[in-house]
Amino acid sequence: RTIFAVRDGHEPDVVDAEILEIPRERAGEVLEHILHKLHIAPLLILPIGRWREVFDVVTPVLAENEQWMAIDSEATIELNTRDPLVCELRDLHLLRAVVETILEHSETLGQGISIAAIRAPLLVEVEPAGGVLLTIGNEGLADEVRAVAQAFKDA
Repeated sequence: RTIFAVRDGHEPDVVDAEILEIPRERAGEVLEHILHKLHIAPLLILPIGRWREVFDVVTPVLAENEQWMAIDSEATIELNTRDPLVCELRDLHLLRAVVETILEHSETLGQGISIAAIRAPLLVEVEPAGGVLLTIGNEGLADEVRAVAQAFKDA
């Protein structure tokens, strides 16, 4: 398990997780590059709470983002569910914007999201206070994730 972009003053409650020193403001960028470089798609995105909580935070910030507004207009009847959204490689830039918005503007755990890879043993949890938690199912993939993240730490 690997954590980065934890809010200042927040003590992670994940035992024995590797902590990567990646600034919070770069978390969306780092996650996008990890998922893109390793071709980890398709992905399922699920709210930790209900979609309504996520949309209430993300929509005002991404009101100028056409791709998000298309999702927003289609999702009005689904806001009280936890049904997953599918994310492909072409959608990673939008996913980055959503992650950045959650980390910057969210306050409660219910406003976070989980991202599950379909074809790889990877689960990503994006929490307002906890930052980004990656649960990686094998050491080979963990090494690849570490290598991509390390490139950002050195940049």
